[in-house]
Amino acid sequence: ALPWLNVSADGDNVHLVLNVSEEQHFGLSLYWNQVQGPPKPRWHKNLTGPQIITLQHTDLVPCLCIQVWPLEPDSVRTNICPFREDPRAHQNLWQAARLRLLTLQSWLLDAPCSLPAEAALCWRAPGGDPCQPLVPPLSWEQVTVDKVLEFPLLKGHPNLCVQVQSSEKLQLQECLWADSLGPLKDDVLLLETRGPQDQRSLCALEPSGCTSLPSKASTRAARLGEYLLQDLQSGQCLQLWDDDLGALWACPMDKYIHKREFRH
Repeated sequence: ALPWLNVSADGDNVHLVLNVSEEQHFGLSLYWNQVQGPPKPRWHKNLTGPQIITLQHTDLVPCLCIQVWPLEPDSVRTNICPFREDPRAHQNLWQAARLRLLTLQSWLLDAPCSLPAEAALCWRAPGGDPCQPLVPPLSWEQVTVDKVLEFPLLKGHPNLCVQVQSSEKLQLQECLWADSLGPLKDDVLLLETRGPQDQRSLCALEPSGCTSLPSKASTRAARLGEYLLQDLQSGQCLQLWDDDLGALWACPMDKYIHKREFRH
């Protein structure tokens, strides 16, 4: 006889109730069912019936499946995936997802299950302001779980971060380069846009938006616009990205910060 399996919820726990005959031996496996590639095994036991297996609700993800079969020759295996539509399972999936930097350009999204997602770079300045997506000039890129992705970067920078969104909702944000390059820097990011006939325009990314340079605005970058353009021309800015449409430059602001000296 095939084992009979029922899934029931009780507060924060989920019970797998195996209503099988007394002393019947059977196998039970939990696994992550992958859209691409073989299933990932999570847990396996040979048991004697009947049994109630308790799972924490934090263990649930949409692709968590259960396989059960009698320990007999040529037995039929029963598979069910009961958490595909469970809202808690989808929430747990994003909490379990991680971004990992592999090399300067390559990184991946590590998660138990496949999920619809797209990623873009953003710039995070010191001071607690939100990370500003660099779209445009860059664009959102489709993400596949556990598949290596590359950003077209020339250099890494601690203020560069990766944002991952799903259904236009921000789900993950990691400043991957900060682990290797140190804390956030007080640099300003210049966005260079190239048009036809070698036309070039520059703006400085600030919390209020991208300030054109030169500009008579009252923002910090506008006040220092002439100096920033000189720094760019004299090679003091670090080029992070470059293509036919434009470029990104990180210009240090340290020398423009006047620290008050206290006399003892």
